Amino acid sequence: MSTAPYQSEHLKSLTGLRFFAALSVFVAHVPGRWPQFDVGDLPYGAAGVGFFYVLSGFILTYVYGSVARRHSGSPVESVRHCRSSVDGRGGFCFREFYIRRFARIWPLHLVTLLISLFFVIGVEAFFNRPNPTGKLILNGLLLQSWIPNYQWIYSLNGPAWSLSVEAFFYFLFPFLLVGGARRFIGYYLAIIVGTIVAISSLGFFFPHGKESWVELNSIFHANPLMRLFEFATGVGCGFLHFRLQSGNQTSRTNRRDGSTREFIAVGALLCFFLSANWLGMYGVENKTGLPEGLWYWFRFSGACPVFALLVLTFANTHGWISKFLSNRLLVYLGEISYSFYMIHMGVLLVLVRENWIDGRWVSIGTVLCGLLISLSLASLLYHVVELPSRRALVDWMEKKSSRSVTGTFVGSLCSWARTPWFVAFVVAMIGSGWFVSAYRYDVLDSDRIQAIARETDPDIVNARFENDARLAGAISNQSRDGGLVLELAWHLKPGRRPTRFIKLLDRNQRVVGRGPSNREIFDRFTGDIVVIDRIRISADDMADVHFIAVGFFDPERKSAVVDRGPRSANGRQLHVWKLD
Repeated sequence: MSTAPYQSEHLKSLTGLRFFAALSVFVAHVPGRWPQFDVGDLPYGAAGVGFFYVLSGFILTYVYGSVARRHSGSPVESVRHCRSSVDGRGGFCFREFYIRRFARIWPLHLVTLLISLFFVIGVEAFFNRPNPTGKLILNGLLLQSWIPNYQWIYSLNGPAWSLSVEAFFYFLFPFLLVGGARRFIGYYLAIIVGTIVAISSLGFFFPHGKESWVELNSIFHANPLMRLFEFATGVGCGFLHFRLQSGNQTSRTNRRDGSTREFIAVGALLCFFLSANWLGMYGVENKTGLPEGLWYWFRFSGACPVFALLVLTFANTHGWISKFLSNRLLVYLGEISYSFYMIHMGVLLVLVRENWIDGRWVSIGTVLCGLLISLSLASLLYHVVELPSRRALVDWMEKKSSRSVTGTFVGSLCSWARTPWFVAFVVAMIGSGWFVSAYRYDVLDSDRIQAIARETDPDIVNARFENDARLAGAISNQSRDGGLVLELAWHLKPGRRPTRFIKLLDRNQRVVGRGPSNREIFDRFTGDIVVIDRIRISADDMADVHFIAVGFFDPERKSAVVDRGPRSANGRQLHVWKLD
């Protein structure tokens, strides 16, 4: 059984698109870690995963359907001549297919699962959670997406939920392919009908709500049966591709016509998402008036038709966008996109978790550093885990003699070391300690501290809270949403009171609200140090506020007395902001 057909049938522009789909998932996950980089309601992550499902169905049909075509005369009708065989001579071998799919996804899944367990979550922390053994087993077997609860779906390496869905698609694919295009039409219509029935009825049969363990959102998001329509659409695109080729209707267009088609396809995609977002289809709440089931389905799977258009267009054109997507760098990034997708969440979580500090503003440099580390690790995993495991399993399947495991590993590592990503990995690992801390620890930015002190009202500069802390400066700016952003530079003293409080006061200096305590800053820094304490107060919370006061508190020693500046009547809190 030759492996060449599965490696040579390769659409470079679609491989480049795979990287941008994976990148959209990375972008979607950034706001969850660093909210100041919120990119709005557009479903970047859901779109990336939905595109993967459509593309997966198309590529599998394109590759394995092409194998079937070489075993008979008709380029289209031959697909129905695919037969299950043990030796592969019948054009399609179930055993071969399943082993290849297993080799494609499971070894990397296992490695990233172990990375998440030991280095991201921690073994002790994971086994202190509810049902750890069951979650570990389901994740290992790629069955977690069948459980309608996010605590199970995202229990280890979060992105692996989509592999659970993909594994189900791989199981079904041979049955969708065998029998050809005519039989597939019947399957596809049945899938459409089943999806419509599920959309209409799930809300009635499954209890859902804040108090329910069953989450309707998770069913539409992660259940393999609810996402099958997208994969089947991709399979249908593959059959349509063969049909058009047989009629000479998809012969490669010239560069100008191809570019026109590509820009139309990309424009249709952008118009779809912008229009749906404008109509409120991607809001955090259903305010569209649509049934809950239809709204949920549209959020996660509604873009399937435009993804199908995108895939078919780039599979059959060679315009300027295709040329850009087919350059060596983007093709390589597309090839490592699976590893990138599987490792990026762990990187983001570690960057956030380690030395977490509330109230800081994370620079875009930290996000870019996380992206570089994720890509570098993805390159490493691709060369050291993905490719060797695939080759080893294929060699085993073909009963070929192969190198030892150690030899395979060393050879793959040397192969990776010859790529530019080896240099990027070394730079990222050596420089990340300094680079990440330089941005993540910007609460210690001495230049910013001096700037705050220079801009502060002289009445409150160096106000002292007994022997606990000294206010080096305090400035305020209006936020984009009409709220307020305060920057306080504190010179903290050892042995101080542990809690800094923020009080929002009305015109009569009565408390109408409180600001965030940013406890992590004051718990973490116990020595003699100057830090920046940043506080965001929303426009709604600022509605009746005329004064903002700060102070330090300890249950036993009560509040510290302030020695200067505009203070409360008992002198135990300092007014750092006043409505003009």
